[in-house]
Amino acid sequence: MAKRTDHFEVRVEPSYRDRIAFAASLKQVTLTELVSEAATLAAEEAIVVHPSTQISPAEFDAIIAQGDEPSKVRKLVLAARRVREAPAFRRR
Repeated sequence: MAKRTDHFEVRVEPSYRDRIAFAASLKQVTLTELVSEAATLAAEEAIVVHPSTQISPAEFDAIIAQGDEPSKVRKLVLAARRVREAPAFRRR
């Protein structure tokens, strides 16, 4: 496991803190471990439900240039649909 060196502060209502601390004690983990795990899972979930593709400016220009030909536009649309329906990365 990587060494944890970053500090992250969260402000919550006292009743929430008590509830979170109680949950941590039930799981037999520290408050930090519980909050870190929950935040990480929430972040991963948010990333998964908002898929995006990042490409370089040169790749973008190449795709736009390809779109000038109608037959290639159809191929690009079909390729995009395949990726959307069966993404290469899936949540575990």
